[in-house]
Amino acid sequence: MDEDKKPYEISFLLKNEGDREVLRKVLESVKSQVVFEGEVKSVALAYKIKKENQALFGWISFLASPEDVLLIRDKLKTTPVLRFLIVKNPPKKSSPAREAYRARKALAQNAESPKERPSVLSNEALEQKLKEILQ
Repeated sequence: MDEDKKPYEISFLLKNEGDREVLRKVLESVKSQVVFEGEVKSVALAYKIKKENQALFGWISFLASPEDVLLIRDKLKTTPVLRFLIVKNPPKKSSPAREAYRARKALAQNAESPKERPSVLSNEALEQKLKEILQ
């Protein structure tokens, strides 16, 4: 039965921290498997949603079948969750440490070896080379 479960991610805006438990209960009610919960943080809204200027933004990665996702969407419409968005096959989250590691690795691979680097010339030697080339 787990073979038909696919990775999804739900992003949400909540009025208060208690609404997060409502969201978890909806996910549990359809037997979805929570993989990871992102940190919830307070955000200022660009426009009022249900008379609210502030909301709590967060996201949850989970595994569910496509039919279950439809049930989750229908159930969340009747909860105090301000807004939500469910996406299929979310991109992998990476940490700043992993990004720094990848950047260092890319720099090391692209770096020239000392033998390939041109030698440093003094100004006099450079001018002499230019005179040779121009003659």
